[in-house]
Amino acid sequence: ADLSDADLLRALGVVTPSGNLNRAGKLLFVSGEPGRVQLAYVHRRTPAGDLTANEQLAGPAVTSLARVLDLVSARTDTTSIDVSPLVQIQVADLPPRAIREALVNAVMHRDYRDPGRIVVEHTATRLAVTSPGTFVSGVTPDNLLSASSRTRNPRLAEAIRKLGLGETAGAGVDRMYAAMTGLGHQPPTFETDGASVRWTVAGVGLALL
Repeated sequence: ADLSDADLLRALGVVTPSGNLNRAGKLLFVSGEPGRVQLAYVHRRTPAGDLTANEQLAGPAVTSLARVLDLVSARTDTTSIDVSPLVQIQVADLPPRAIREALVNAVMHRDYRDPGRIVVEHTATRLAVTSPGTFVSGVTPDNLLSASSRTRNPRLAEAIRKLGLGETAGAGVDRMYAAMTGLGHQPPTFETDGASVRWTVAGVGLALL
């Protein structure tokens, strides 16, 4: 926080030797082409219900990601649970850590050669994130936990980690699993159609129990 803008950008590794922003820096901190949406957030109360929110975000990845996290948080219910006569905890229908990792992973690992947008679909107990591009070579939905960490956007991934938005290399998916199963939810699911990757986290509707 004490660094100048130029020193901060250099510390994040998002500038070239000549002092210009590299691709990762432009994605993180500069608005894209006018009218090009990078992130889309839609919310429904039920999977088949009418839209209750629809935001198309065209700003820099840092601000767009922060905005989507705020939108999800505002619409995520929590339930008070008594764990002892004197202790009460708040448990979210969808764990915030799992939500953050799903969103950050989409921004970090998507294929930016594809002009498509990341789409976040949110209902009361389900969050699905679809991002352009398939898994990197050697990674499949079946070996996601065991495959060595790799990304098609290494400079972007490193800058996101240095900003504190994402976990250390290889830890993001593990944290998603731990956050979901630790509360008794099903683990997240991952699938690809060859053109995009879809991450889904589903709660059990604690508020309805």
